[in-house]
Amino acid sequence: MTEELLLTTQPGWAFTTVLEIHARGVESRVPFFHRDSSVVVPASPALIEPPLLTPAEIFGVLLKAEGSHGEDATAGLRQRLDPTLLKALVLHWLPRIRRSQPRRYSIASEVFGDTTVHRKALLNLVERTVRQAFPRWKRTALGGVRLLCKADPKMGALGVQLHTNLGAKESPRPGTLRMHLACALLTIAQVQQGDAVFDPFMGTGTILAAAWKHFGVQRCIGCEIDAKACDTARRAVKATDARLHNLSFEDFEIGLLPRRITLVSNLPFGARFAQIPTDRLARFVMRLRGRVDRIILLAGREQARALTESLDLRAKNVLVLGQQASILYRAS
Repeated sequence: MTEELLLTTQPGWAFTTVLEIHARGVESRVPFFHRDSSVVVPASPALIEPPLLTPAEIFGVLLKAEGSHGEDATAGLRQRLDPTLLKALVLHWLPRIRRSQPRRYSIASEVFGDTTVHRKALLNLVERTVRQAFPRWKRTALGGVRLLCKADPKMGALGVQLHTNLGAKESPRPGTLRMHLACALLTIAQVQQGDAVFDPFMGTGTILAAAWKHFGVQRCIGCEIDAKACDTARRAVKATDARLHNLSFEDFEIGLLPRRITLVSNLPFGARFAQIPTDRLARFVMRLRGRVDRIILLAGREQARALTESLDLRAKNVLVLGQQASILYRAS
């Protein structure tokens, strides 16, 4: 049996997981599925331990189907749902599942596009097959073995969760960037140990905490106007050279920055955070020229369009918890 992994994230972000996969030495071509929110790859040991940082969740593939000959992938999944096979595959992955309650399971399904089998029908089919495979197991809302069926017309996969990067409560501040997306931004920036990372809108410090904890960065510099958020960031970022300031980005003394820094930041946008006027943002970033080696910014999509023109940046459209956004990066 060829082991495969289903790696899921937010729509548009799958390319960041592919970048991380390639950084770990896996060079094969990896196509995106499900609105560019998931990939399926061979389960190389290099991708399992330590777990990848950029996916939201990592699943061991139980069943997979690809659309062909006029049939979409959901129809293929329906044909492959066999309780005996499913039981054998779940038991195969079970030793690698973390923190699962025995004889408990939960099921979720995500279906995109115009498919032969719609989401609710596919969920019911999977539920019936699991009950036949494990008649003594009980379905639960939380805990237990977590199954996910994710499909669109091109590819469908049923997986069992091996690892999640979604903490139950990563930050006390609603609307804070998820840790796996912070790692995705740092992966795009090719951050390495020895770099200096600057976040002028650090909030509770998720990006800088990710840089320190997962990328070995010890020079973390940030500013945040909200005092409570800044205090949270100071508790989260334990780098040996952490300079976290409770002040506005416009009051930050640029001369205090090292000569070569990597600018990685989640600009304020969405319903919870007031958007900074674009002209003020552009002026600030232009003041950083000569010190910034790499620029990666996550912004609301409309503001991103304006910043690409004024700062000579490129944009990759993504979604963040249903909100339209763009990743901005310096054109090469």
